[in-house]
Amino acid sequence: MNHVMEYLNQITASSFSIFGMIFLGLALLNCFLGYRLKKLWISMIGFLLGIAIGAGITALFSENKTVILAAGLVVGILVALLSFRLYLIGVFFYAVLSAYPLIAGLIGKELWWEIALSVIAALLIGLLAVNFVRPVLIIVSAVGGGMQVSQIIMGWIAMENLWGLYGVAAGLALLGMLVQFRSSKE
Repeated sequence: MNHVMEYLNQITASSFSIFGMIFLGLALLNCFLGYRLKKLWISMIGFLLGIAIGAGITALFSENKTVILAAGLVVGILVALLSFRLYLIGVFFYAVLSAYPLIAGLIGKELWWEIALSVIAALLIGLLAVNFVRPVLIIVSAVGGGMQVSQIIMGWIAMENLWGLYGVAAGLALLGMLVQFRSSKE
């Protein structure tokens, strides 16, 4: 979800648009209600992964765009349902795909070892999430949502100060964690 949000933030952050408002709303939901909405996020990630897998495999055998899209949608729906049913697998993927952009943003993603280190760290967070679902998902969703919100807002006000971005993100992340830990039960 974060990769998609990061890409779409780049598209919409430069102008105050309806898409920007939608992504801001999704980022705020993730920041403050990420744990409560975990099954929705898990299903969405499963759907997107399924589309990529289904369309990718079908594209190897067919050039027909309609067939590729249809196969992607069918596999996307199946993987979304499977992710929802196999909860801990969904938790793992949600944590990994939420943590990777944050880690890669801090470490870097220019060199192969930076990417490898980011992937390994994200996989470790995914494993932690399977064992400690509530605290890890709250932290990952609050930090990811806070970063997304700050990227959108900084894009709208054309502020390129990295410290401002990190400051707003950290403040939102802490507030998001506080809200989620207080409003959710074990």
